[in-house]
Amino acid sequence: MARSKRELRRLLLLNWMYESGNSGGITPPPPTPTPLGTIFDIDTSTLANLDDFTINIDGTTSVVLDGGVIKVSGVPANPLFNLDNYIRFDNYTTGLENYKLSMDFVIKTHSTGSEGTIFGFMNDDTTINPRSDWYIFFRDSNSSADGDGYRYFNGTTNLSPNTFGSDPLTTSVTPVIDDEYRMTLERTSSGSEAVFTLTIENLSNPESNSGALTYDYSNTAGQLDMSSSKFFIGHTGGESWFSNFKLESTDLKNVDYLVVGDSMTAGYCSTLLSDRWLDEVVAANPLLTFTKSAGQGDKPSTAVSKNTEFTLINPSKAILFIGTNEVISDGAATALSSYATMYSNLQAIGVTEFIHINALPRGGAASIDSFNSGLVSAYPSDIIIDANTEMNDGSDFLDAIYDCGDGIHPNDLAQTWISDEINLVV
Repeated sequence: MARSKRELRRLLLLNWMYESGNSGGITPPPPTPTPLGTIFDIDTSTLANLDDFTINIDGTTSVVLDGGVIKVSGVPANPLFNLDNYIRFDNYTTGLENYKLSMDFVIKTHSTGSEGTIFGFMNDDTTINPRSDWYIFFRDSNSSADGDGYRYFNGTTNLSPNTFGSDPLTTSVTPVIDDEYRMTLERTSSGSEAVFTLTIENLSNPESNSGALTYDYSNTAGQLDMSSSKFFIGHTGGESWFSNFKLESTDLKNVDYLVVGDSMTAGYCSTLLSDRWLDEVVAANPLLTFTKSAGQGDKPSTAVSKNTEFTLINPSKAILFIGTNEVISDGAATALSSYATMYSNLQAIGVTEFIHINALPRGGAASIDSFNSGLVSAYPSDIIIDANTEMNDGSDFLDAIYDCGDGIHPNDLAQTWISDEINLVV
């Protein structure tokens, strides 16, 4: 049926109001959820200085910006796998689940000893157990049983497997002086496992090799997940020139819900990916979009440092399941103060609705009850899901039927209880 001229004029006017921003009281549709894409892409030739980086050296290593590249050289006092000598990018703190991190560099000197380049993520030292979430070490082919060219290291021994599995450390890209290299680290999730893939490429003389590491979510160590983390490069000897650092993510921006939390929110101790409470919520609500920023040891105070990331995610609502770690380490009052700052920051970026999941019982700590009472007092208009009462054994310990075995993390039954409660209110 043909439209009247009056109706056509009305449609054109509405289209003009949407495109021009002159809504005349009409609220335009929200932006479409899309992948975050490139989060930062640092071309060192554009840097005027290194003020955006923290430089930590032990007196034997040099870090300078010269000729448009970051030059790192020297022989550290402890040249092996320590983090005494590093440069950390401080402008972005992240806790995303899916990402790709890459680094371009040229090898200028390299001996047959333990010399090479470490890169990965380092937490911001405000978590309970400061650490690097994980890192990759690139070195020469004459390094005994540690393999040719690359090596995986992490701070725990109870992950299985604890090495690159799909491409063993027997062949790799050979370090060549003055050749340019790119190392790429990618994290994805599949089934019951987190999958980490490292690729090393020689860009000067095309050659590449990859390795992958997996670990089960039922492993509560969580050492490989970002926890309020910042990109860093470490130095173990020789000289390298760095020219580009890039972080990308397939996680979504312009979402309905940002989910902020710690290891409980990340889903540690669940049997499968699909058993995590948030994954169950996502499956039950296909018309809603969610992005999570959570990692082991996270606290409201570390979430405050992620505000740049939260702004990029651009949510309209938030689910907050965080606080236990800060209560245990710093007390209920400090945790509530940090929580209030986090909450205000989220309001400032446009979050209008909040769902809180209160802190689970932990080791008989009465301070958890004080924190949970504080949430009720501070946010009387918000939805607060009382997981503590449901999962408390009556003496402020996690009830055995909800305990995954470590007295801290919820098991699959508890994950489903949480998801069922969330599904009632989203």
